[in-house]
Amino acid sequence: MEQVDSAYETLRKQKAKKKKIRTAIIWAVIILILAIGGFMIYRALSAAKETPAGGVLRYRYVRIAEGEIHTTITGSTTLSAADSASFTAAADARVEAVYKAPGETIEEGETVMELSSSSLENKLEDLYADLLKIQTKMTGITKTKSNLNITAVRKGTVKDIRVSEGDAVDSSRYLCLISTDGLMKITIDAAEGLRPYETVQVTVGSSTVPGTVEEIKNGKATVTIQDSNYAVGESASVGLPDGTSLGSGKLEVNEAVVITSTPGQIAEVKVSENQEVKKNAVLFVLASGAYTSTYQSYYEQEQDLLDQISAIEDQLTIKAEWPALVTSISVKAGDDVSSGAALCSLTASSGYQISLGIDELDVKDVSIGQDAKITLDAIEDQEYTGTVTNLSYAGTGSYVTTYTATITTEPIEGAYPGMSADVEIYTSSSGVSLLVPVNAVQYEGDSTFVYLVPDGFDQSQSESVDLDSFTKISVETGMSNGSYIVITGEDLQVGDFLCVPTMETTSVYSPSTSSNTSMTMFGGMGGASMPSGMSGSMPSGMGGSMPSGMGSGERPRGDFSGGNWTPRG
Repeated sequence: MEQVDSAYETLRKQKAKKKKIRTAIIWAVIILILAIGGFMIYRALSAAKETPAGGVLRYRYVRIAEGEIHTTITGSTTLSAADSASFTAAADARVEAVYKAPGETIEEGETVMELSSSSLENKLEDLYADLLKIQTKMTGITKTKSNLNITAVRKGTVKDIRVSEGDAVDSSRYLCLISTDGLMKITIDAAEGLRPYETVQVTVGSSTVPGTVEEIKNGKATVTIQDSNYAVGESASVGLPDGTSLGSGKLEVNEAVVITSTPGQIAEVKVSENQEVKKNAVLFVLASGAYTSTYQSYYEQEQDLLDQISAIEDQLTIKAEWPALVTSISVKAGDDVSSGAALCSLTASSGYQISLGIDELDVKDVSIGQDAKITLDAIEDQEYTGTVTNLSYAGTGSYVTTYTATITTEPIEGAYPGMSADVEIYTSSSGVSLLVPVNAVQYEGDSTFVYLVPDGFDQSQSESVDLDSFTKISVETGMSNGSYIVITGEDLQVGDFLCVPTMETTSVYSPSTSSNTSMTMFGGMGGASMPSGMSGSMPSGMGGSMPSGMGSGERPRGDFSGGNWTPRG
């Protein structure tokens, strides 16, 4: 029994000893972990004092360039022909010949196809017979007038001369008036209580003369005054003798005859405004060669017949009215076609039109005459120019209203209607200005400035640079495209170098890190961190931001490489 108790006591002591050893090991591990953690925190705090936010402050140098920044409105659409024409058969016909195929180009006046039609040809015969009759009559009469004088049919005062020497006049052209009663009139709304033959006061310019209410009809009162060389259309006002205003209007001739002309050219004007003339006095003289009225009548009939003949011949011989691309041929030689059947279609090669939808927020920035840049998916590495030629303010859309701008282009070789096109309308431009990368501009409160690098400075220095050795120049900022910004400041010139303090991160991304964004800090912002999700935004108050609706900004001409700006062109 004693032996059993002794063995049990020995086992208990061994277990107690093992437990002490295990406890000591655990405490040793905890102390080691705390020591390592404390050391790491100490190192992190020390590093934070030397390089804030785990970054290294370095300096790079950029050159001031010269160029332009544009604000644009962009969109995608398709090409449409500036002019197009589709031809159909004017009557039952046979296709006699087809000279062109789809995709071929054709010059103005070239024939696409020829047709024959008994009904159209019969019409042509009748028209030619009528034309021959008219032309026969024209040869048997006097063509030109022997008396070229245009005379007054009544005595009176010449008013409202409408022609000058050298003017060409058509049949029944209004030349002037002859006032026959020496009165002018003005028509106003009839005031309540106004009576016919009542005396009123009429003011013309700086003079006031008595007038008479000649007639009141349909709510209108006609007031006459003695003509004192007033001009037709001159403004006048009517009132009562006590000063009560009755209305105003324009002066007209009260009673007159209209002097007209047969076709010709005015060789001489023999009278002047407000001149008194007798009956049969010469007013105008036509140049020699003026047609007689009879000949003029036959001539007009002849021209009408010729137009009808030409229209029918055009229906039998299909020709291009302008340089064009043959877009479709619907028939072949020998086909019989019915009236209205499709024959062919042509698209003018003089240029294209593009219809681009403009958002309601952007339409105020678009106007006729603005330039546009066009690129086509089907033609790589080529840019084409266009101009806004029309803007429709008839909006469409249920929730967001869209307006339509029409852009017209010059001819584009290799392009066809319906091709996809990307369009940029230039809505504004900075003009030729000084340009720098946006982070070259430093911010301090409400002021903006740049660090100008002196001549001879060693730009290989990227660390431990004394900013006080640079000239701090205040600048104003202008338009920006997000990468470059317009600046103005004293003593700044194209080619000058600027210093840009840049905080470069030394942090390494780890999957266990919730957020770790590499960011280039803008100088003068005091190392303020950017809120999560705002990577790439411009600093507040920078100015020159892109307006709403601006699709993109054009990079300034030049190359930016290795921190240096090299202008081009």
